[in-house]
Formats: sequence, C-alpha cells, structure tokens
Amino acid sequence: MVTVPSAHIDIALEFIDRSKGIFIEKPLDVDIKKALKFLNKVRNKDVFIGVVSQLKHSENYRGIKRLLDDGDLGSIINFVIQYSRNRGFF
Repeated sequence: MVTVPSAHIDIALEFIDRSKGIFIEKPLDVDIKKALKFLNKVRNKDVFIGVVSQLKHSENYRGIKRLLDDGDLGSIINFVIQYSRNRGFF
C-alpha cells in the first residue's frame, strides 16, 4: 500500500494491532508525537518492522547519475545500492 507521510503511522498501527509485520517508509509521520507512539507500541509487540529511507538524492545516487550522464558506465540495465547501518531506538 502506498500512502502519504501523514497516513503512515495510522495504517501501520492498525497492522501492528493485528500482529502483522509492516514495511514503512520514512518519514514515519509528520507528527513527532504520533511517531513516538508508534515506536513505543512497536517495542511492546512481537512483530517484524522494516523501515526504508529513499536515498535517490544522496551523494551515492547523484554520483552514479553523473557517471551515466558522462557515458563513463555505458548502458545500465539494473543496479542496487545497499547501505546498511544498524541503529537502535534513540
């Protein structure tokens, strides 16, 4: 399901209440109080939660775009940039 940022938490909370895992895009919500409510509820549930952050404007993506535009990489069919960093809540 694709939603606007202001609806992310409301929909995610419904899934969590049903003990369903979710994959949510940042920002979690535009209201910090709702986002904190979500994080507190997640801590008390046994569900899988995934969070994705769109990085299309990051330096990595812009660097690849420059290489493509300059013809330095040839023709690209598909690529994936994976950046992983483990973080805890706060």
